[in-house]
Amino acid sequence: GLVLALTMMRILYFLFSPPGAPYFNQAIHFDLGRGVMQAVRAQGASLTMAEPGLDLAAWVARGEWRQFDGALGTVPVRAARLMQAWDELQGLLPCVNLAGGSIRAGAHYVRCNEAAGVGALVQSLYLAGHRRLGYLGMEAGMHADLRYRAFLAALQHHALEPIDAWIATASEGRGVRHPHPPRLEPL
Repeated sequence: GLVLALTMMRILYFLFSPPGAPYFNQAIHFDLGRGVMQAVRAQGASLTMAEPGLDLAAWVARGEWRQFDGALGTVPVRAARLMQAWDELQGLLPCVNLAGGSIRAGAHYVRCNEAAGVGALVQSLYLAGHRRLGYLGMEAGMHADLRYRAFLAALQHHALEPIDAWIATASEGRGVRHPHPPRLEPL
């Protein structure tokens, strides 16, 4: 019964893409999309990719969700109107947000552990014999700050000193020492 149910499922994949932006506007969107496609195929379910720039609120209001058994999406919590539409959709059919959050109690979502990931990366490099590590971060923001602090904590855990010339990260206004964009020549 369960195997049959999985093979018959019709799943919508809503990949957040601002109007006018390319569908896969970040590398992580491409990686998530590829992973979702592989997982759905492995289960024998069918996957429909939402059109780029789909107005999710209007789509839900038109009842187009009725043709699906579930939805996967990358819906950023900071996009209030979009998150509100996703919240409404979660009340209508099973949904999982792959972008790591929800405003609905009991909602399903996937979130990566930034600190654990960076710690595992530093641990792997340390075990491979590397003792002088650099760090190239992204623009200021929650993920950038978490990753940078995790990098420094992992160095400290292994009694390694950060090499300032090999660190280029986010904005000083967010409490991070090195300005962005980084000067890449010394790296």
